[in-house]
Amino acid sequence: MSEHRYPLDSLTGDYLRAGAGVTLCGGPLVLVNVGFWPFVVLGGLTTLFAYFGWRTWRRHMTVLTLSETGVAAHSQKLPQLSWLNATLPWPELRRYKLSYFSTKRDKSDGWMQLTLRGAGRKLQIDSAIEGFDELARQAFRAARRNGIELSQTTLGNLDAIRIADSEASEGWGDPADWAAPRPEPSSPSGSDR
Repeated sequence: MSEHRYPLDSLTGDYLRAGAGVTLCGGPLVLVNVGFWPFVVLGGLTTLFAYFGWRTWRRHMTVLTLSETGVAAHSQKLPQLSWLNATLPWPELRRYKLSYFSTKRDKSDGWMQLTLRGAGRKLQIDSAIEGFDELARQAFRAARRNGIELSQTTLGNLDAIRIADSEASEGWGDPADWAAPRPEPSSPSGSDR
């Protein structure tokens, strides 16, 4: 069993962006009497930045516990917040998706996000978490045991972090066979209208 957290240094930029956004957009609402439309725009932006800050805080408080039986998310400092808690046993895993979000045009920088669904739960795990590769690998093994078909995008992303290669060498076969089968192109009906 292992525990995984989002380190503060990986979240500092998000905290700063959220704080700056709330300050720059919410400040005029508090300090100046603005008209209706500026209030709507600035109020909406303030709400958006506040929500971003709340999501960052939520990731900061989350601890993922990885075991042979599944993955569990819980709050590290506020265990009474049950809405932060989620458990996903591996036999109940129904969807595995690994996405890459680029921050540059040439795709040389960015982050990955692992989405796991099952047991009425959805867990989204960013690559900023400590031990992301191990989380992705364990969940991938569970997905293979459960016969979950993987998209071409997920397969490419698994290959990029070298999970597909290592699993193929452990007896999982050809990674190309892990994708959902492509539908056959429909043939023309042959009837003229």
